[in-house]
Amino acid sequence: MTAQTMDSIVHEGRSLALADEPLAYWLARKRNRQMRFAVPHTGCWRGYESAWEVARGRLYLTHFKAQLPDGSPATIDGLFANYTQEFYRSTGAFDPANAGPGRFAFWLTAVLHCPMGRMLEYRHAGYSSVYERELLLHFREGFLVGSQIREARSQPFRA
Repeated sequence: MTAQTMDSIVHEGRSLALADEPLAYWLARKRNRQMRFAVPHTGCWRGYESAWEVARGRLYLTHFKAQLPDGSPATIDGLFANYTQEFYRSTGAFDPANAGPGRFAFWLTAVLHCPMGRMLEYRHAGYSSVYERELLLHFREGFLVGSQIREARSQPFRA
């Protein structure tokens, strides 16, 4: 697999590369699995660009750009059209306390990896290049619950 272009994330006012795909967790949900996007090039097999921001301890999708297979533009609203308002109310997605600079990522429980420093080893596969260190952001249901910086090791950060 070709090395993939990274999306971005703003954390503590700093823009970082994101060596993960938080939107993939949403797209893997049963009602969303049929969503497909045109692949613009081999460095973007996911078929979209997205940007994220951590604000007030929550993760938000702030930018989304993609084309549907028929060539029409995909939209952020289209990403969330397969569920009812009742579902979103039950998740707290539209709770005023969760309002922010974009769509609250209530679906995400994962650790996101942000490479930092110089690239020590280029690997022509996914997000597996090795950097001096990486920032790990731990999320539970869209809430930032922890973070840490991990120094590079001789082994890759993740498989």
